[in-house]
Amino acid sequence: MKSMKIVLAAIMAASAVAGCCAYPAIREFASRTVLSASALSGTTTDGWRFNYDDTHCEITGTANTVIGDVTVPANITVTVDGAEKTLPVTVISTNSIRSNSRITGLTIPEGVQEIGEYALSECPNLTTVSLPSSLLIIGGSAFGSDTALETVSFSEGIREVGGYAFKGCSSLKSVQLPSTLTTIGRDAFNGCVSLTSANIPGKVAEPGPWAFAGCKALEKVTIEDGVKKLANTFDGCTNLTELDFPASVSTLGYPFDEGCTHLTSVSVANPDCEITFRTFAAEDTVTVYGYEGSTAEKYVTDLGEQDHIVFKSMGEKPVKPEVPDTGAFCDADGDGKISTGDAQYVLIYATESMTGNHPSWRKLTGNEKAPE
Repeated sequence: MKSMKIVLAAIMAASAVAGCCAYPAIREFASRTVLSASALSGTTTDGWRFNYDDTHCEITGTANTVIGDVTVPANITVTVDGAEKTLPVTVISTNSIRSNSRITGLTIPEGVQEIGEYALSECPNLTTVSLPSSLLIIGGSAFGSDTALETVSFSEGIREVGGYAFKGCSSLKSVQLPSTLTTIGRDAFNGCVSLTSANIPGKVAEPGPWAFAGCKALEKVTIEDGVKKLANTFDGCTNLTELDFPASVSTLGYPFDEGCTHLTSVSVANPDCEITFRTFAAEDTVTVYGYEGSTAEKYVTDLGEQDHIVFKSMGEKPVKPEVPDTGAFCDADGDGKISTGDAQYVLIYATESMTGNHPSWRKLTGNEKAPE
């Protein structure tokens, strides 16, 4: 986007420094920039308020001229000591656009790394948001209670969705979270009552509790391999009929507890998964799929008095691969070296073994020198 000239009211302001210091130190990433103590403030000709130093700008608010479908400036040109300097916008500050009723659509450009806490919460007419791949953090409650928000375009690159980030976004219909995501905070999508589909990426080892609670229209959720623990994740998802927990899930601590009345199918691919949830609130028969001799089967057996819960076998319990006590195992491809490639082959072997398939190292690596 073309850099914009500004009407500069560049003054040293204690509020500017305070605004910088208010940024949450929840996560630190190498590429994240922080305003210096010498930060100044200004306003663009079309109404974007900002703070800046010698390296970057942070959006702090908007004037009444920012209306409708808008794009945050990617760069802002400032005049300092008679010389122009173009600076990138990297942060949308905490509370900066909160309760703005004039904006209906928002595009955040490449270069922005963080959306601060409550930055765009309670914006009653905001319907669409497009997020860049440069974005690392969506702060807590950043879009909370945006009741008109229907569409959020997430890009690969985002690492953290903070707690309550989209809580109460009652018009949000679907969520496709990027594979780069590592954190979903508690109650992040709680109360998104129009949400019909969502996913939990594999790098999110443990979503925060109640992450998708109260999503009454949720029909389909994909829990990707890599997720390890779920707790109270889907409470009150009354329209959810099926849940498939991949082999990576080692703990199910009340993933659904209250109000999942239409649940009919639950599969547990990890035969040794620790299951601590109680009973089902489902109105119809629930089929729990698991391996013979698995903790899933034991769970259903222990609930024997409840005739609406049945177990169905997925086959014999997979045998965990034995790790030979030999250096040849580490050199999986038999090339005489231990490398990251060997580690990848070992991971593939372990994954295949969990499904009951035990490929030979030679077949797996395509190298006749690999061990049998």
